[in-house]
Amino acid sequence: MIIKHLTLYAQNLTQQKNFFVDVLGFELIRESEKSFEIRAGLSILKFEYHPGFKAYHFAFGIPFSMYKAAFSWLKERVEIIKDGENEIVDFPAWDAKAIYFYDQDQNICEFIARKSIPENIDESFSLNHIFNVTEIGLVISNIKSTFDKLHQQTSIKMYDGSLDRFLAVGDNDGLFICIDPNKKDWFPTNDKAEIADFMAEVEILDKNYSIKYLNGELEISSLN
Repeated sequence: MIIKHLTLYAQNLTQQKNFFVDVLGFELIRESEKSFEIRAGLSILKFEYHPGFKAYHFAFGIPFSMYKAAFSWLKERVEIIKDGENEIVDFPAWDAKAIYFYDQDQNICEFIARKSIPENIDESFSLNHIFNVTEIGLVISNIKSTFDKLHQQTSIKMYDGSLDRFLAVGDNDGLFICIDPNKKDWFPTNDKAEIADFMAEVEILDKNYSIKYLNGELEISSLN
């Protein structure tokens, strides 16, 4: 799955723009009084002001060979969220390494380096190495019905987890991270997971879809 466009909502829009554009250096594509968009590899990430904002958990994909360089780059700009004493978190089952940090709305942001993402021989990291927005948290109390709907309408598959409390849906290029907020909090902070609206345009098996998650309900429509 490729996440081509992702719209998230924001509480502190100006601070968010300053963080992503001025502190981290993402390319600003467009902005208005109530929104701005940045480029993240193959993805466009939009933040739009909404008074009913709830915090998200999302990730940017980077080449596995760059995770140490990306860690050094991030640590110069943000405070790294640790898992115990670990600033770089190992996920052997996913062949991945992850680095976590907060943005200005206290969203949990992540750089995840999967071995499946193409290698890069550059010694220093830049935002040009970001592959895409590769994960978005989907907080919902009935994971099974959500997966059934996604699978029936898009043929997307389970990646890891179960239908009980945590399920990653998609593939190495892009994942919906489904969690039941009554049974699981966000890793690695243990922040309470809240149902948070988002909109996405994704490519699954060479077909394009609009995915809207509003008020706890998932709406899927084909764009082909």
